[in-house]
Amino acid sequence: MKTRLLIPILFFLLFVCLSPCCAQVDPILIDHPHPNVFDCNNDIFIEFNTNPSMIQSTSGKVAKGSFILFDTKILFLVDTTWDGIDKSSFTVIRTAEDGSRESYPIDYVTSMMLNLRHSQKTFSDPMKYTSLTSYFLIFDVDSYKRDGWSLLFRPTERGSGTPYCEVEIPLSLK
Repeated sequence: MKTRLLIPILFFLLFVCLSPCCAQVDPILIDHPHPNVFDCNNDIFIEFNTNPSMIQSTSGKVAKGSFILFDTKILFLVDTTWDGIDKSSFTVIRTAEDGSRESYPIDYVTSMMLNLRHSQKTFSDPMKYTSLTSYFLIFDVDSYKRDGWSLLFRPTERGSGTPYCEVEIPLSLK
């Protein structure tokens, strides 16, 4: 009688112990390199959910030249809480064939409109240890060329003005 009761309990415990091994892990949390995940000081990671793309209009707004649109996730592993991430954390840079560089700040209003429309977080939402936050990032650029672009990711707490770290990520625009 005791054995009949003990066997199902052991199977249940075995299942509970092994079930985390069968769970799907987000690529941003995997320990080996992933082509769409970039780290900044091994504390803040940015992942491109899709390749950044060039579009002409979004959220009812037409670009000066083109919009560069990113669909991203940011994993925050800094052992503190930030009041949000500053808009200066994101800049796109185009390097011309002659080596000259042009930088473009984020189009804050258009980015926030798109984030709110898709029920994403905004830059003013707090970032806590282990938070994983999705953002759309939009940049209004004067160029239609798809080569020579990079994203300068300098995560900065809102109001601090000092970047936590810095990484420049080469882009392949679709």
